[in-house]
Amino acid sequence: MSVLQDVLIEIRTEYGFVDITLAGDFNSRTGDLEDYVENDSLRYIQDIEIYEPDIFNIRRHNLDKEINNYGRQLIDLLKTYGIHLLNGRFPGDREGNYTCFANRGKSAVDYIAISTPLFQYIADFSVPLSYQMYN
Repeated sequence: MSVLQDVLIEIRTEYGFVDITLAGDFNSRTGDLEDYVENDSLRYIQDIEIYEPDIFNIRRHNLDKEINNYGRQLIDLLKTYGIHLLNGRFPGDREGNYTCFANRGKSAVDYIAISTPLFQYIADFSVPLSYQMYN
């Protein structure tokens, strides 16, 4: 995650608060961890001059209930930058389908995540049928 964090820091330093899209195999099992801060507000933050509260509050679902270290790190990183997973939030993937099928079982480790302002442009999201066939 440190490489991803370094890239996000570089983007914010160079371009400011731009919208971001992340996609790929993160090897992160996020279980039911939420990728947003509930009731995010300036009144909880002291001595910070530049802070934009994130008004995002769309709960997500995930069939994979396991959480690993990478999952915790990914969720913390997403919260920090106001980026949220599409997985498990739209009619085409309402339950948060598995994305990986291996000898050791099923998991959800492949994600697409976008900045809060981009959610208004997303009508639906689904995990490809090839993944769902193994459900």
